Amino acid sequence: MSKTRSETLFETWLVSNSLPFRAISAERGVSTPDYGVTIGEAEIIFELKQIEAGRNWADEMVHSGEVGKFIRDRITKSKRQIQAASKGGKPTVLIIYNDYDPFQLFGTEDHDFEHAMYGADTVVLAKDSGRLVDRFHGDGKSFQSGKNTSFSALARLRQAGRDAEVTVTIFENMHAAVPIDYVSLPPCFKVVRVNQSR
Repeated sequence: MSKTRSETLFETWLVSNSLPFRAISAERGVSTPDYGVTIGEAEIIFELKQIEAGRNWADEMVHSGEVGKFIRDRITKSKRQIQAASKGGKPTVLIIYNDYDPFQLFGTEDHDFEHAMYGADTVVLAKDSGRLVDRFHGDGKSFQSGKNTSFSALARLRQAGRDAEVTVTIFENMHAAVPIDYVSLPPCFKVVRVNQSR
Protein backbone atom coordinates (compact mmCIF):
# COMPACT_ATOMS: atom_id res chain seq x y z
CA MET A 1 0.00 0.00 0.00
CA SER A 2 1.36 3.42 -0.91
CA LYS A 3 2.03 6.03 1.76
CA THR A 4 -0.03 9.16 2.19
CA ARG A 5 1.59 12.55 1.69
CA SER A 6 1.55 13.08 5.46
CA GLU A 7 3.31 9.76 6.13
CA THR A 8 6.02 10.58 3.60
CA LEU A 9 6.54 14.08 5.03
CA PHE A 10 6.60 12.86 8.63
CA GLU A 11 9.09 10.09 7.91
CA THR A 12 11.30 12.51 5.95
CA TRP A 13 11.18 14.97 8.87
CA LEU A 14 12.07 12.23 11.36
CA VAL A 15 15.04 11.06 9.27
CA SER A 16 16.29 14.62 8.67
CA ASN A 17 16.24 15.23 12.44
CA SER A 18 17.92 11.88 13.25
CA LEU A 19 14.96 10.65 15.27
CA PRO A 20 14.71 6.84 15.36
CA PHE A 21 11.22 5.59 14.59
CA ARG A 22 9.25 2.50 13.75
CA ALA A 23 6.09 2.14 11.74
CA ILE A 24 3.55 0.25 13.85
CA SER A 25 2.08 -2.67 11.95
CA ALA A 26 -1.67 -2.66 11.61
CA GLU A 27 -3.38 -5.71 13.04
CA ARG A 28 -6.58 -7.03 11.55
CA GLY A 29 -9.56 -5.83 13.58
CA VAL A 30 -7.37 -3.89 16.03
CA SER A 31 -6.99 -0.11 16.06
CA THR A 32 -3.29 0.69 16.21
CA PRO A 33 -1.45 4.01 15.99
CA ASP A 34 0.99 4.72 13.16
CA TYR A 35 4.47 5.40 14.57
CA GLY A 36 6.67 4.97 17.61
CA VAL A 37 9.38 7.64 17.85
CA THR A 38 12.29 7.19 20.26
CA ILE A 39 13.38 10.31 22.10
CA GLY A 40 16.09 9.68 24.64
CA GLU A 41 15.03 6.61 26.61
CA ALA A 42 11.31 7.01 25.90
CA GLU A 43 9.05 6.17 23.00
CA ILE A 44 6.29 8.57 21.99
CA ILE A 45 3.44 7.13 19.96
CA PHE A 46 2.12 9.16 17.01
CA GLU A 47 -1.19 8.73 15.22
CA LEU A 48 -1.22 10.56 11.89
CA LYS A 49 -4.41 12.04 10.43
CA GLN A 50 -4.71 13.99 7.22
CA ILE A 51 -7.31 16.65 6.44
CA GLU A 52 -8.73 16.16 2.99
CA ALA A 53 -11.87 17.72 1.64
CA GLY A 54 -14.26 16.31 -0.88
CA ARG A 55 -13.84 19.47 -2.91
CA ASN A 56 -11.06 21.39 -4.64
CA TRP A 57 -9.68 24.40 -2.76
CA ALA A 58 -9.15 26.38 -5.98
CA ASP A 59 -12.77 25.90 -7.09
CA GLU A 60 -14.12 27.88 -4.13
CA MET A 61 -14.13 31.67 -4.03
CA VAL A 62 -14.82 31.89 -0.30
CA HIS A 63 -13.67 29.59 2.49
CA SER A 64 -15.43 29.53 5.82
CA GLY A 65 -15.83 27.12 8.66
CA GLU A 66 -16.15 26.58 12.38
CA VAL A 67 -12.95 27.25 14.30
CA GLY A 68 -11.43 23.96 15.46
CA LYS A 69 -13.89 21.69 13.62
CA PHE A 70 -11.29 19.87 11.49
CA ILE A 71 -9.22 19.22 14.62
CA ARG A 72 -12.19 18.04 16.73
CA ASP A 73 -13.20 15.65 13.93
CA ARG A 74 -9.70 14.13 13.83
CA ILE A 75 -9.67 13.75 17.63
CA THR A 76 -12.90 11.77 17.42
CA LYS A 77 -11.59 9.59 14.58
CA SER A 78 -8.37 8.69 16.39
CA LYS A 79 -9.57 7.89 19.92
CA ARG A 80 -9.20 4.12 19.64
CA GLN A 81 -5.64 4.22 18.34
CA ILE A 82 -4.58 6.76 20.97
CA GLN A 83 -6.29 4.98 23.88
CA ALA A 84 -4.60 1.67 23.14
CA ALA A 85 -1.11 3.21 23.34
CA SER A 86 -1.89 5.39 26.34
CA LYS A 87 -3.13 2.39 28.33
CA GLY A 88 0.33 0.92 27.77
CA GLY A 89 1.80 3.92 29.63
CA LYS A 90 3.29 5.66 26.59
CA PRO A 91 2.83 9.33 25.71
CA THR A 92 0.62 9.72 22.65
CA VAL A 93 0.33 12.45 20.04
CA LEU A 94 -2.29 12.93 17.36
CA ILE A 95 -0.45 14.65 14.51
CA ILE A 96 -2.55 16.41 11.87
CA TYR A 97 -1.55 17.34 8.33
CA ASN A 98 -3.64 19.74 6.23
CA ASP A 99 -3.75 18.39 2.68
CA TYR A 100 -6.80 20.48 1.80
CA ASP A 101 -5.50 24.05 1.96
CA PRO A 102 -2.40 24.61 -0.20
CA PHE A 103 -1.20 27.17 2.38
CA GLN A 104 -1.89 24.66 5.17
CA LEU A 105 -3.61 27.26 7.32
CA PHE A 106 -7.38 26.90 6.97
CA GLY A 107 -8.56 24.85 9.93
CA THR A 108 -5.09 24.14 11.34
CA GLU A 109 -3.85 27.43 12.75
CA ASP A 110 -2.86 27.67 16.41
CA HIS A 111 -6.28 28.96 17.45
CA ASP A 112 -7.97 25.98 15.74
CA PHE A 113 -5.97 23.63 17.96
CA GLU A 114 -6.64 25.71 21.09
CA HIS A 115 -10.39 25.91 20.45
CA ALA A 116 -10.66 22.21 19.62
CA MET A 117 -8.75 21.22 22.73
CA TYR A 118 -10.06 23.64 25.35
CA GLY A 119 -13.13 25.33 23.86
CA ALA A 120 -13.92 28.61 22.17
CA ASP A 121 -12.22 31.69 23.57
CA THR A 122 -15.16 33.39 25.29
CA VAL A 123 -15.49 36.82 26.86
CA VAL A 124 -18.20 38.29 29.09
CA LEU A 125 -18.79 42.03 28.91
CA ALA A 126 -20.70 44.17 31.40
CA LYS A 127 -23.95 45.44 29.86
CA ASP A 128 -23.71 48.92 31.30
CA SER A 129 -20.03 49.70 30.69
CA GLY A 130 -18.98 47.24 28.00
CA ARG A 131 -15.95 46.39 30.13
CA LEU A 132 -14.47 42.93 30.20
CA VAL A 133 -15.86 40.97 33.15
CA ASP A 134 -14.53 37.49 32.43
CA ARG A 135 -12.62 35.48 29.84
CA PHE A 136 -12.60 31.69 29.57
CA HIS A 137 -12.69 28.71 27.24
CA GLY A 138 -16.34 27.94 26.48
CA ASP A 139 -18.10 25.50 24.17
CA GLY A 140 -16.40 22.83 22.07
CA LYS A 141 -13.92 21.39 24.59
CA SER A 142 -12.49 18.07 23.41
CA PHE A 143 -10.05 17.86 26.33
CA GLN A 144 -11.11 18.13 29.95
CA SER A 145 -10.21 16.47 33.21
CA GLY A 146 -11.65 12.99 32.69
CA LYS A 147 -12.25 13.45 28.93
CA ASN A 148 -9.73 12.39 26.26
CA THR A 149 -6.90 12.21 28.79
CA SER A 150 -5.28 9.48 26.68
CA PHE A 151 -4.06 12.21 24.30
CA SER A 152 -0.75 13.56 25.62
CA ALA A 153 -0.78 16.25 22.95
CA LEU A 154 -1.90 17.23 19.49
CA ALA A 155 0.55 18.23 16.78
CA ARG A 156 0.56 19.96 13.42
CA LEU A 157 2.67 18.68 10.55
CA ARG A 158 3.22 21.46 8.03
CA GLN A 159 5.27 22.02 4.91
CA ALA A 160 5.46 25.70 4.01
CA GLY A 161 7.60 28.60 2.92
CA ARG A 162 9.97 29.12 0.02
CA ASP A 163 12.11 26.20 1.09
CA ALA A 164 9.07 23.96 1.70
CA GLU A 165 10.33 23.47 5.24
CA VAL A 166 8.61 20.70 7.18
CA THR A 167 7.79 21.54 10.80
CA VAL A 168 6.08 19.76 13.67
CA THR A 169 4.38 21.86 16.33
CA ILE A 170 3.16 20.11 19.49
CA PHE A 171 0.20 21.46 21.48
CA GLU A 172 0.19 20.24 25.09
CA ASN A 173 -2.87 18.57 26.62
CA MET A 174 -2.85 19.80 30.21
CA HIS A 175 -5.21 16.95 31.17
CA ALA A 176 -3.01 14.16 29.78
CA ALA A 177 -2.89 10.93 31.77
CA VAL A 178 0.61 10.29 30.38
CA PRO A 179 2.27 13.67 29.79
CA ILE A 180 5.20 14.23 27.49
CA ASP A 181 8.55 15.11 29.05
CA TYR A 182 8.84 18.42 27.21
CA VAL A 183 12.32 19.09 28.60
CA SER A 184 13.65 16.03 26.77
CA LEU A 185 12.21 17.00 23.37
CA PRO A 186 14.83 18.02 20.82
CA PRO A 187 14.59 21.57 19.41
CA CYS A 188 13.25 20.30 16.07
CA PHE A 189 9.85 20.14 17.81
CA LYS A 190 8.10 23.46 18.19
CA VAL A 191 6.07 23.33 21.39
CA VAL A 192 3.02 25.29 22.52
CA ARG A 193 2.52 24.83 26.26
CA VAL A 194 -0.72 25.60 28.05
CA ASN A 195 -1.26 28.93 29.78
CA GLN A 196 -3.25 27.74 32.79
CA SER A 197 -4.06 31.23 34.03
CA ARG A 198 -7.32 31.29 32.03
